[in-house]
This record gives sequence, structure tokens and C-alpha cells, in this order.
Amino acid sequence: MMNATMKPLVSIALCTYNGSRFLREQLDSLLVQDYPQFEIVAVDDASSDDSFSILEAYARRDQRLKLHRNPHTLGFSKNFETVIHLCRGALIAPCDQDDVWSPHKLSSLQKAIGDAPMVYCDSELIDADGNSLHRHISDLRVLAPVRDPAALVFGTCVYGHAMLFRRELLNDALPLPTGMSHDQWLSCVAACRGTLQYCDEALVGYRQHGGALAGAVGLHNKIPDPPGHKLVSILEVLARVDYCALHASEPNRAFFMHLSELLRQWMHRPACIQLPLFLARHRARLFATFPDQQPPHFHRTSKYVWGLPIRRLIQPRQYAVAHRRAFSES
Repeated sequence: MMNATMKPLVSIALCTYNGSRFLREQLDSLLVQDYPQFEIVAVDDASSDDSFSILEAYARRDQRLKLHRNPHTLGFSKNFETVIHLCRGALIAPCDQDDVWSPHKLSSLQKAIGDAPMVYCDSELIDADGNSLHRHISDLRVLAPVRDPAALVFGTCVYGHAMLFRRELLNDALPLPTGMSHDQWLSCVAACRGTLQYCDEALVGYRQHGGALAGAVGLHNKIPDPPGHKLVSILEVLARVDYCALHASEPNRAFFMHLSELLRQWMHRPACIQLPLFLARHRARLFATFPDQQPPHFHRTSKYVWGLPIRRLIQPRQYAVAHRRAFSES
């Protein structure tokens, strides 16, 4: 039995929004964690279903569950910032409303984090009814300790539901860039501070269903992509590259500054051969989390030959200006 007095407090940061269908099962899995020192901080984003009523019923039975309800809907990113600010723990574990955690998830991650800024684990994919899909995130991405932030700028293997990070990381990570996926941003920030440790266990049942905000990479997403989604994706990449150019260790900063310059050229020129050549030359770093590491990564690099002006002509909907995201194209 672990000595509770020797363990740091872990805050489980739970965001809810119209999640009543799966919320009880997730709460049941959180409250049976074998880690001795944790709190659950739940912020409901003005749900119109009975999500908050479910939370209230659980909070009456267990004082470890702390509740807050937004007076109006903020959206996921701002709601996540809200819940993060309310967390008291030295370690923070983001939590989705529709997954299922292993009873020893927190204890395994806390043991594995060591002195690292962040640790993450594998996840098993489950369907809407909780049945195994017989696939894991490790079947779709290369999961391992991350020592180079370059591996996280074009994609991530570190999902929010699978991570545990130190509270000090928020000093650099907040405020979240508007519209940015919090897991991709947090993992990139953490990788600039040190190695991201990996716990080689599937500690989460990662539910795949039609109402999910995001699904596992490599699986069909039933929710149509919004207008401008490809432009938003490249602007998110640029934001992460710019962060690394300022905060990565000194030998890496020139690499990220050059990549940032090439991405901006791509956004303003009809064609930009320099960017795909750079990506191909550094594919082992930039695409390290992708499973097909054999050269030449032709698809991932060649698509950047044609710049944004041509992309907008060919795929106007995918590269439309997305007013709901406050990224700059400068």
C-alpha cells in the first residue's frame, strides 16, 4: 500500500459538455483509482443535457469531486483553461468525459514520470458500447520517450487523456493559443523543457463514437471537417514551430527558425520547393512518431510543393480563412 503522505496531489482535470451518455462510466473509473492522493476538478461548459446533474449526484457522495459550471458555453479550449486554473495538484491529468480509465492509471503514470515534465501512456480503442476495437494508439503511432520537440510539430503521439504533467509547465503553456489542441500544445511545450517519458501500458479505454470531438488518428472521423480545417492545421504547426524557435535548447533553435521561415514562404508563394526539400532532409526528426519511417515520406513532403495561394484555388473550402480561430497568417 502506498503511503499517501509521500505522494503529491494529482488533479484530474475533467471538462464536460453534453456528455451524459458516457459520463457515469468515466466517473466510476476515476473514483476507483488506486492512487491515494487525487482530486477531480470538473467544469461543465453550460451543458443542455443532464451532465451537471450527474456531476452533482457524484459530488454529494464523494468530496474528492469539485464542481464548477460556466454560466455560458466557452468552447473546449477556454473550458480547459478554466479547469486547469482550478486544479490544486502538483501533477495534472487531463480527462475526457467519454473514456474509461484503468484503476492504476494515476499510480502508473506518477511512478513513471520521474523528473520529467510530462509522461504519457498507450490507450486501447473502444467503441460506443465500451467493447474493444482490438487496436491501440501504439498500432497507429510510434510511442516512445520523446527527446526532440521536432517530432511533435507536425503531429502528436501524446494525447491529452493519456498524459500526466507537472503544474510548472503551465507557466510556459498558458494562455493556450486560441483554437489550438491543448494536448498538442502542452506536449510541444513540455518537449522543449525535457524528455517526455513513456509508460508502456494501455491505461485508458479511448472511446470512438460519432459525437466525439476528436478521434484516433488513422480512424475514420464521422464528424465532417469544418471549412478552413487544413489552413488551421498549418497555422497550428507554425505556432508550435515558432514556440520551439524561442524555447527549444540552443542547438535546435536555428533549425526551428529556418523551418518557420520556410512555412511563411509557403503561405505566400504559389510554389516553394525549399520547404518539401527541408522536410525530406529532416524526415527522421519531423515524422518520428509516424509508423512508416522508410524514406522518402513522399506524400508528407511533396504536398508542400504547391504553396497556399495554389492550395486555395484547388481546395478553397479546406483552406478558407477560418474566422473562428484567431491565428495570424503573417
